[in-house]
Amino acid sequence: MEKRPPACPRQAWMEDSSSQESRSPGLQLPSSYEVTTMQPLKLDASWLPIYKEEQEAVDSILAFVTSPNKEERDKDTFLQSISVLCRSALNHGLTQGLDLFCDMYQLAENIKALLEEEPRDQLCTDLRHLSMLALEKLSLVDTVLESKAKSLLRACFSSVFWLPAEKEMPKADLALYIKTLNSMDSMLRTMVLSFPASRVSEELQGILELLLDFTRCEREAVRERAMARIDVLARVLSDYSTLQANANARRGTAGPVCSGEIQLPLLGKLLGRLILFRFSEEQTSCAAFHALFALAEFISTSSLVGKSRSPTLAGPSSACSKKLFLMPS
Repeated sequence: MEKRPPACPRQAWMEDSSSQESRSPGLQLPSSYEVTTMQPLKLDASWLPIYKEEQEAVDSILAFVTSPNKEERDKDTFLQSISVLCRSALNHGLTQGLDLFCDMYQLAENIKALLEEEPRDQLCTDLRHLSMLALEKLSLVDTVLESKAKSLLRACFSSVFWLPAEKEMPKADLALYIKTLNSMDSMLRTMVLSFPASRVSEELQGILELLLDFTRCEREAVRERAMARIDVLARVLSDYSTLQANANARRGTAGPVCSGEIQLPLLGKLLGRLILFRFSEEQTSCAAFHALFALAEFISTSSLVGKSRSPTLAGPSSACSKKLFLMPS
């Protein structure tokens, strides 16, 4: 005979549970709810070779990434600890395992999140400056920023470029603003020179594309800041006949990359954009002028490295380029 479902399922369930308890004396259900205290998770990074030298910095980093409440002073300590840890590891030659540590606790992602939380209408703390110093040091640690550079730089650029124009800032903020821009430029230089030789072209292309996007913004202050960063990258290309990308077998590099080996498919678009700003009446004109001159030097150097010139680097000769770029506006 087919068994019919009980009319009161809740009561039947309770009765069934009681019968199971009587059949299984070893299984005891609590008579009332008991309040238990969860012990905080203790992370151990003593396996890091640099841990003995920088235990305080490591512990500060771990405390921050596991804390649900992050105060401003904790953020500053976290960022400063990253810089101290990376600098010390590099100076002592104890970088083994540091890339794993950084990935495991998502240090780059935490910095990105902090930057994205910053208000875009004011500059009142050191967080942006400290973030870029920390990212600069992280870029020197093998593979830590691999495939992350563009998204991190987007967060950096957005956090600074969208600030009020310099003339609209309170005078008390100007010194911090200049310091923040200087740390951004230093980070950019270090990051580019730290890319594996096999990825220099791709990474540079991505960063320049990102900056070109900002030059199309309606706000002049944003365009000016983006153009100044393009100037920084152009100077990096022109100042070094050979980009000293880290020669590290683990990162697939066979040695430094020659400037003639750098492929920039957007070079034509970049030159056109720079010429447009060079002859504009905006403050960007000065930065565009310097960037054009630096790129002319880069093109000239690239043609002298003993390799045939790449179509992606094809353009006017150095002499003609300089004459065009130096024309009065």
